[in-house]
Amino acid sequence: MDKPTGKAGVVDQAGIVRFEKGPVGMGEIPPDAQKAVNDAIGMAGSSTGTASGVVKTLLAGTEFLPFPDEKAALSALEKKEIGAVFVIPSDYVAEGKITAYNPNESFFSEGKLSQVPLRRLLVRSLAADAISPEVVARILSPVEIKTLIKAKDGTWVERGLAEIVRRIGVPIAFTFLLLISILTSAGTLIQGVSEEKENRVIEVILSSIDARSLLLGKLLGLGAAGLLQLAIWLTMALLPAVLLIAGLALSPMIVILCLAYFVLAFLLYGTLITGTGVIGTNAKDMQQYGMFWSIGSAIPMVFLEVLLRDPHGTTARILSYFPLTSAVTMMIRIGSGGVSWWEIPLTLLI
Repeated sequence: MDKPTGKAGVVDQAGIVRFEKGPVGMGEIPPDAQKAVNDAIGMAGSSTGTASGVVKTLLAGTEFLPFPDEKAALSALEKKEIGAVFVIPSDYVAEGKITAYNPNESFFSEGKLSQVPLRRLLVRSLAADAISPEVVARILSPVEIKTLIKAKDGTWVERGLAEIVRRIGVPIAFTFLLLISILTSAGTLIQGVSEEKENRVIEVILSSIDARSLLLGKLLGLGAAGLLQLAIWLTMALLPAVLLIAGLALSPMIVILCLAYFVLAFLLYGTLITGTGVIGTNAKDMQQYGMFWSIGSAIPMVFLEVLLRDPHGTTARILSYFPLTSAVTMMIRIGSGGVSWWEIPLTLLI
């Protein structure tokens, strides 16, 4: 994907667009989120390439440039002077249809990123001289809700976007990392056992060491290899997100607890998957058995809405005390806050 230009061309055949100097934003962004993102981009520098450009475009908005006809606009698009072209036909006011030329099919392409700013520009253009600027601004941003939550001391305090990301974003991120790591490592763990079993090499190995030590060694070795591979992929693909999260001043306790649940859950599922690889008669059967545990690890995600809405309800507690769902459920509950202190060591022990 090409790096976003932050510019889009507009062919206004209807003659209704009032072009503005500078970029048109996507809307109001909370100051704390704006600061965190800017800090993350500053830390990332130019090393994040396209991903950093996408974030900058989202924050800064899109600058719309007028073109006399489609030929001139498409020529600028081919030269990559702009990232997308929008053609507003003469019957736009009656039909409300626009043609977009978007050379990239990505969800984060210039054509996709600039659609919301274009809508805001059209609203202001259509309302010009007919509605006061204050009313237009309220139409574009009709409400800003200030949410208050009850703190432990009984007082009502504001809970902003940054606080929500700090508390919920980290557990959700660890949850997805756990699911991905289990899915990517399951095949390696099973294959490590199945090949030796089919070739009868395992009988020779068991003459030198006991079965428990053999399985433990495979779990630690192959599991560590799978986690290393996952870490490399995430470093390459999600570096901007990591830097963004770092800019939000995360709660160290939430990070530490989520990391503890992540490691223990990975070892639990790794042990089950590796042990499952022993009972099958061939690699195909072992893969099917191992997939059972992979599916089991995703059960709490089915109840995600319930866990977020009522993190201390009956469903949440049942899932917290069942070993296969305990880690994911507790990470989400810890992020929601209010978990009793005794539940943490209990579920870690489970």
